[in-house]
Amino acid sequence: MQRELRYPKWYHHELYERIAQKINTSESFAFVGLPGAGTTTAMRVLAFNKEIQKAHFPKEDVLFVYIDVHGLGGLREIDFYRLFRDEFTATLGEGLVGNTDPIDHYAMVREIRSLLVNALQKYDKVVVLCNRISALSEIVPAVVQQIRALRDSAKDRFLFVPILERPGQLDSFDKDNLLQPMLGSPLYMGLLSDTEMEQTLHLYEQFYSLEPSPRAIKRITPLVGGHASISISMLRLLHANPEAIDVSESELVEVPEVVRELKRVWGYLDEEQQKIISIITRGDEVNPSKSLDKLKELGLVDNLLQIRIPLFTNYVNKLNAEIAAVCVRIEGGRIFLGSQEVRGLSLVEYKILEHLYQKKDNLVSRDELATLIAPESAGAGVSNESIDQYISRLRRKIGESGGDAKMVKTVFGRGYMWED
Repeated sequence: MQRELRYPKWYHHELYERIAQKINTSESFAFVGLPGAGTTTAMRVLAFNKEIQKAHFPKEDVLFVYIDVHGLGGLREIDFYRLFRDEFTATLGEGLVGNTDPIDHYAMVREIRSLLVNALQKYDKVVVLCNRISALSEIVPAVVQQIRALRDSAKDRFLFVPILERPGQLDSFDKDNLLQPMLGSPLYMGLLSDTEMEQTLHLYEQFYSLEPSPRAIKRITPLVGGHASISISMLRLLHANPEAIDVSESELVEVPEVVRELKRVWGYLDEEQQKIISIITRGDEVNPSKSLDKLKELGLVDNLLQIRIPLFTNYVNKLNAEIAAVCVRIEGGRIFLGSQEVRGLSLVEYKILEHLYQKKDNLVSRDELATLIAPESAGAGVSNESIDQYISRLRRKIGESGGDAKMVKTVFGRGYMWED
């Protein structure tokens, strides 16, 4: 039997209000959040906590069914329907119905449809929350097709909400565009406010039977930016080692348990998002883009273009320093900063960067660069403004590749120099 999870009514109040708005209007959506931000826990609490359900659905009686396929890779289609049926039956409190022996999946779907009909006689709506549906891999389209049929039969009284690890995660399974009507627009979880984080840390202390430590909580709250898993790692660390409360942020990002969670967040981001985060941590200008908008929706970057998780900023600064410290590699007409290629270089930009690096720590005059740009005229006709524009574009592309644009240093009135 599924058990009620006892959380106070303030838990994720704003998030549940947004979810309730979508459910009340029968709007399809997928639920997405940063790894470790607590998406699974938030959905489990909503599914099993009756008090929270009453608080956010005062006018509708909603039945939540929670299905978790995380770690169940390799499921056959019939296995998923059996799991769906059993969780549905347990939630209704009717005991197992139908045949538990292997039968064809069409018969299993008919049992699910019968359960749905029965549920809608007692409840205003049925909402199925499915965690890690991507684990179903190649059977996702077939499953979604059956779920769409269930929704069509129940009109707007049935919603299926997949919990995804990242936006667009199911695109590779959606060649026939079956999923979009089910997914709608993604609902991003975001991160907790400092007030919510502090309250939640007190909750974690109770869950993990830890002695209350207001000092540890005051230290953790401003560092983790409302990220659940990072906060739990920090809480356990500071309870096990109280002296760690006074260590610096740069020392904290050396702790393996903390690094593991920070690394998960970094690995979650795509290449373009990682570039934007690196640019922000260096204090360079960030251009508007869809990737930046996605980072804001996830709550990792705020509207002032500041990273919400200070420990993550320290972690990324450490990565940038490591990239800046490694040797530049020039091979096969390509230039790398560590393992990251500097992409999008024109032929002239490539020549300038190669020349600056080969003469690193030495001044390269504008005249020298002009001759490099236009060797056929010994640099005649190449203006200082043109050279400055080349350097500006080079710095931008170095920054976008995770390097430090300041490695190309201006020597005012004379030229430029590469400094590691």
